[in-house]
Amino acid sequence: MQLVLEDVVKNGVQFRFSTPSEAYIQVEGVFGEEFKRQRRLGRFYEIDPFKSNFTGHEVLLSWKSSRRLHKRSIVVNYDLK
Repeated sequence: MQLVLEDVVKNGVQFRFSTPSEAYIQVEGVFGEEFKRQRRLGRFYEIDPFKSNFTGHEVLLSWKSSRRLHKRSIVVNYDLK
């Protein structure tokens, strides 16, 4: 699993699971006001908002069930950068 996460984080690829329903891991950008809101809540504390132009990235696990898309954030060790 570590190799998959490294590939997703470093290369920005999308990893699809081989399951009957659609499921995948991907990196998604967080920008502007949403970045500021999440930073106030304690997220993206290691990112300099001015150097990053108020942009952060999160790793998401997404899956589809009953015609509904679910998304959950995956906490990744920041040493993977």
